Amino acid sequence: MYKNYNILCTICARSGSKGIRGKNKVIVAGKPLIAYTVETAKECNYFDDVIISTDDEDIMKITGDYGIPASFKRPVYLSKDNTPKIDVIRHAVEWAEDNWYKEYEIIVDLSVVSPLRTVEDIKNSIELLINKKADNVFSVSPAYRNPYYNMIEIVDGKIKIVKESPKKLIRRQDAPEVYDMNDSINIWWKNILFKKNTLFNDNTKIYIMPRHRGIDIDEYFDLLVVSLILENWEKVFFLGYKDYWRKRVTTNNPQSDQSATESIFVYFFKKACSYLKESPKLLDVGCGYGRFFLIYAYSGFEIYGIDISREMIDEVKRKYKNVVRECKVSSAEKIEYSDNYFDMVVVWAVLDAVKQDQVIYEVFRVLKKDGVTILTGKNNNYYENDEKALIAEKRAKEKRCPNYFTDYNLMKEYIVKLGGEVVEEFFFRRRGDFGRLIYETEKPERFYEWCVIIKKSSDYIPNRKKCKFYIKYSKTWERMR
Repeated sequence: MYKNYNILCTICARSGSKGIRGKNKVIVAGKPLIAYTVETAKECNYFDDVIISTDDEDIMKITGDYGIPASFKRPVYLSKDNTPKIDVIRHAVEWAEDNWYKEYEIIVDLSVVSPLRTVEDIKNSIELLINKKADNVFSVSPAYRNPYYNMIEIVDGKIKIVKESPKKLIRRQDAPEVYDMNDSINIWWKNILFKKNTLFNDNTKIYIMPRHRGIDIDEYFDLLVVSLILENWEKVFFLGYKDYWRKRVTTNNPQSDQSATESIFVYFFKKACSYLKESPKLLDVGCGYGRFFLIYAYSGFEIYGIDISREMIDEVKRKYKNVVRECKVSSAEKIEYSDNYFDMVVVWAVLDAVKQDQVIYEVFRVLKKDGVTILTGKNNNYYENDEKALIAEKRAKEKRCPNYFTDYNLMKEYIVKLGGEVVEEFFFRRRGDFGRLIYETEKPERFYEWCVIIKKSSDYIPNRKKCKFYIKYSKTWERMR
């Protein structure tokens, strides 16, 4: 329920498919395709109920295995190739109200062939319907081609642009914005659903999704693309989260107090610098827009930076061209510099989004003997009543953002094996304590964040070994589920 509205989610999946045989139950990245939609629907707490409409007993079993048993088998007359989907949705709503003795005000249909949508997409669409008093809402994605600019048709043997623009277009960016209807999310007020047979009503609104989250599996090529994305989600997730990263690292973000962030960083940075014999070369891993580069420059460092975002690296090169020695696009898991190269490596607010063992190994590989690194991260066991921490973890889960939590003791053991010596460590019991510099130097039983200063005691580079001391969900989250 959301804002006292009873909301029903429908998931419609018939057995037949012309494009891909058995499409709704085909295995994609280790799971049946329909499982992704079922799991997302289960996670959305705006829904009062979720109902499955299918004529396929295998699909009924699959949805049951993933937590939402099918309550009925769809009639044959609603399972034909030419059956309008809106009739199937109406039938599911009527069945639910007749058998569950409920009245629903809002109906949300989730397409099985759009597995990359997130809980956040669903919630945003529902809120759009209610807040804008819309008749209905459907999801779209920015179109790959534009009918005003680079789409053609053949009319009477002649090639022409699909839609003429009232003004001459020199660049694609000057053309009117157009969108693909991706069928991922469709939402109606129930009375509109049963009265109107069209998506285009007097007050219809669209919810715009990033292209990659709105992919609609229609043919084998689409299936291949979605499989690759799901299998490599952590490598490509940032495609849809430029705003997420921008808010997290930009110095111009009005939602964050940059001066406060810098003062916190300087506090620990000065401590780390006190362990250095000299300070010529510093690498900032995940440097973003270079928020700390002036601090490094004032401290006398030769500055290097890496980030996975080309947009951010290009901006750093433009903004700090007279300050930075070198910045380049590189993953934190494979740093493109030689062994024993840097005197200091900073990994600040990065480890929760990367494979931590690989990154820490790379840090020690490129760090010189007697070099120093600063690491920060989240602990895998915090307090159940830390509501801010739980909300943050929940939101990251809804967005499908990487959000790793560290087993601090195992990480320290791994650091020692790599030739590291922990010289100072700081523990922040609750979310928000870091920003207020409320910390302890003796490790408590539970805490939310940590910061550690490490010195490399040897120039020996051990063989790369995996050590899984980080997890996707905290122990606290698992206990509270």
